[in-house]
Amino acid sequence: ETAMGDAIGLAIKQLRESQEKSRVLILLTDGNNNSGFLSPEKAAEIAAHEKLKIHTVAIGSKGKANPFFQQTMNNSQIDEKALQAIAEKTGGSYFRAYNTKELVQIYKKIDQLESIEKTNQQYRPVREVYYWPLLAALMCSGLLLFYKSVTR
Repeated sequence: ETAMGDAIGLAIKQLRESQEKSRVLILLTDGNNNSGFLSPEKAAEIAAHEKLKIHTVAIGSKGKANPFFQQTMNNSQIDEKALQAIAEKTGGSYFRAYNTKELVQIYKKIDQLESIEKTNQQYRPVREVYYWPLLAALMCSGLLLFYKSVTR
């Protein structure tokens, strides 16, 4: 089952507190919305109000075995109009991938559309804590030596 509306709603909830300038969601699906409580249309409206851009990507082959999930898929199972509407409503783009190679190209295009400059930040702890295990090992060694000397 596919719950696109609920997935978008969950992403909105997670990104609501984000302080990033660019807030983007990539909705990757192989079907249409057939489950969940929130409709994709309503979720897209909420996302647009929250200034969350959604790029939608439909995956699946033309009636052959789906290379992603090894199952047969018809184009009629993918609600492309709904995916286009979601992307349009939120200022995103709609993409269609028929195989893995096309999907890789789509992700490269999205990277170009949504490129942001981010500095490489690494966190390295400044406080060294090696002495705690070392102290424990020394205490155990001392207790072992004491025990050996008492039992002789």
